[in-house]
Amino acid sequence: MFEIIFVAMKKSISVVLLLAIFVFFLEQCKHGASEIVPNHPVITDTTNKAKDTTHLPPPPAPPPTTGDSTCFNTQILPLVLNTCGMAGCHNASSAKKGYVLTNYSNISAAVAVINSVTTRGSMPKSIPHWTAAQIALFQKWWAEGAKDVECTTIICDTSNVTYTSQIQQLIQNYCIGCHSTAAANTSGGGIILDNYAALKTNAQTGHLLCSIQWAGTCSHMPKGTGQFGICEQRKFAIWVNNNCPQ
Repeated sequence: MFEIIFVAMKKSISVVLLLAIFVFFLEQCKHGASEIVPNHPVITDTTNKAKDTTHLPPPPAPPPTTGDSTCFNTQILPLVLNTCGMAGCHNASSAKKGYVLTNYSNISAAVAVINSVTTRGSMPKSIPHWTAAQIALFQKWWAEGAKDVECTTIICDTSNVTYTSQIQQLIQNYCIGCHSTAAANTSGGGIILDNYAALKTNAQTGHLLCSIQWAGTCSHMPKGTGQFGICEQRKFAIWVNNNCPQ
């Protein structure tokens, strides 16, 4: 009997001991859990990883070039030679007031003076003053830095060649210095080209194209500069062949 009781008590003690041990460890776990640092999002270093650009928009295209640089050799030099760098004015032999305006270095050095006298109309003398378009062209060249830009590629517009639209401006830029009404007898061989009627008459005799194309025994024009480019020659030929439309 006592042996049975002893065994039962031994089992009860074992159960109580196990319960005590369980409770002890449970309390320890609770205490330790309160000291655990809360979880934070894991930060992954992707510095050296290749970026996925599959869904990125393409980079913007560079802005187009405007191509608006004024050409010295085909726009400014002929204008200044034709109205300023002539015999009796500002060529090498005359050099009025010390100015020789027949090349880039001298013209660019005097750009402010040229702008001043042409704007107020005191120059050129004895020939028509610069038009508003010629003044604007020269000022545009100055504003762009008065650069020695040499243009070789030019879009040649021959869709509507009339005296007013294209020919008159070419005559003003290249010919008026010698062939104005005022200057023709002294420097232009008596040939007047500063108005439509006079130019048409000269064109119909064949002299205009002969001189421009440097053909036969005609005087090569314009003087003091190179021959007209292919585009300008074509414009004159179209104009003459179409009976010189005004």
